[in-house]
Amino acid sequence: EKVIPIYMNLNKLTSIKEAAAMAKDVEIVINNAGILSRTEPLAEDAIAQLQTEMQVNVYGFMQVAQSFAPILKDNGGGILCQINSVGSLRCPITSVSTYAATKAASYSMTQALRASLKEQNTFVMSVHPGPIATDMIAKRGDIGQVGVDTPENVAVEVIKSMEAGEFLCFPDPLAKSLSKAYQPFSDYVFEQGNIY
Repeated sequence: EKVIPIYMNLNKLTSIKEAAAMAKDVEIVINNAGILSRTEPLAEDAIAQLQTEMQVNVYGFMQVAQSFAPILKDNGGGILCQINSVGSLRCPITSVSTYAATKAASYSMTQALRASLKEQNTFVMSVHPGPIATDMIAKRGDIGQVGVDTPENVAVEVIKSMEAGEFLCFPDPLAKSLSKAYQPFSDYVFEQGNIY
């Protein structure tokens, strides 16, 4: 068919609800919205920056899930894919402390949504990329550095994981390296169902 762009701003709940009202035929929802402030944990504005990032990276994601879950259910279940980050597993440098904290929170919420939406046959995915050559990274000046992957490569890997039915996706070389250490934990907790 054709692609129809729809405006959605995760800072504005009304825009999320309006987008959901327009997309009644959607079967796959990928939330790629996120912001990164580059804030040290003891910076004077750290709490304010954390609140700003929480609004988009966590609350906005929850609002997307709440708005689109009924539509996915009506369309047979579908897929809800959340773009988290390797930063959700650990804080790599202090200047991304607030970002990592919000991505850890969104990862926890993704896990909860996986369980909550299972009954309605919605497949939930959590994607954990390293640095990708997007506007977010361009602002940091990291484009061209070793380990920064392209959005196109990441998209291909996400689709592969989607087709394979994998809850976790580590799409780029840096993320894949981290996943080797994380995979045993993931298998024990997520795939074998061990809580403790």
